[in-house]
Amino acid sequence: MFKAETFVSSIKNLLSHPQIQHQQWRSIVKVRLKWVKNRSLDHVIDTETDLKAACLLKDAIKRSPTGFLTAKSFADWQKLLGLTVPVLRFLRRYPTLFEEFPHPRYANLPCFRLTGTALLLDSQEQSINKAHESDTVERLSRVLMMMRSRTAPLQSLHALKWDLGLPDNFEKVLIPRYPDHFSFVKAPTGVSALRLAGWHEEFAVSALERCNEGGEMGDEY
Repeated sequence: MFKAETFVSSIKNLLSHPQIQHQQWRSIVKVRLKWVKNRSLDHVIDTETDLKAACLLKDAIKRSPTGFLTAKSFADWQKLLGLTVPVLRFLRRYPTLFEEFPHPRYANLPCFRLTGTALLLDSQEQSINKAHESDTVERLSRVLMMMRSRTAPLQSLHALKWDLGLPDNFEKVLIPRYPDHFSFVKAPTGVSALRLAGWHEEFAVSALERCNEGGEMGDEY
């Protein structure tokens, strides 16, 4: 397999060809495609969305000083959680995880706290995060290595927390344990950011390259 630099260079040379440049300036052709549903894929996407929203809500309830959230506090979280239904309806869909009860002072205000099952699952999640912490550090390092400044705002990383497999409050429970990998800085805009403390050459090799070097992909690739 040729290296990524060679591939990029080949694409640039191809696009610089006069014939290709001429074709790029031609008008866009309208193409009508038939929309085909994939029920298996749709099911996976729906399940993944629900799982992500449930985990984010679980973490939010854990962070709450009162140990619960009111319906008013998450009324506008629907888009943030990627849900197609109101958050209140979503929470009521999973009574095994979220226990509903009336507010101590306002009886008409629904509140939600974690059930024993949710707390048990959270404990298991923390154990898994701890067991695979080195993988998490590697993923986060790779993300920062892709940045030109090797720095990313914490707010942006929080938005990617689920996708990167970062634990909740990772800036407090994970980052301080790895000062040789990360450091907190102030971005030019004044927001808090995370910077890569040093370049790690072992992380600069992609999984695809590792498989190819190990001969796992065979000669057919």
